[in-house]
Amino acid sequence: LHALLGEEDEEERDIPAPKVSLLYGSKSYEHSLARSTLDDWSKIVNIVGREKRFTINHVISQDSTEYPSVDEEESHSVMSGHINKALIERSFPSAGFGRDVKIFVCGPPALYDAVCGPREEKEITGILGELGYTADQVVKF
Repeated sequence: LHALLGEEDEEERDIPAPKVSLLYGSKSYEHSLARSTLDDWSKIVNIVGREKRFTINHVISQDSTEYPSVDEEESHSVMSGHINKALIERSFPSAGFGRDVKIFVCGPPALYDAVCGPREEKEITGILGELGYTADQVVKF
């Protein structure tokens, strides 16, 4: 992420900084790995008065706490449920943007199966395949 987003001062860049949206699925909010670091970083990178470059959507699957829906004013949000087609469509640019879109997928085998197909297969299936993303746009790691 640091390599993509760079430093908080983007004035010296020759090219515009990319936008990064992170869908972070966890069983519970409290046990999300590096949660506070990512949330703090999103506040640092998203300088007031400039276009938002980094958003985090924490998607919590096994916690009975009622979390608020996405707040467009915040650089991070917390919601209950699973990463699904509607959330992907809302969070990422469409596949039609071609080479300007990269989606990185990391997680347990069930996530790969649902979102993009098995990690060891180049073909993109699952939700991302249904939405038209290609192997050039999706990186499984």
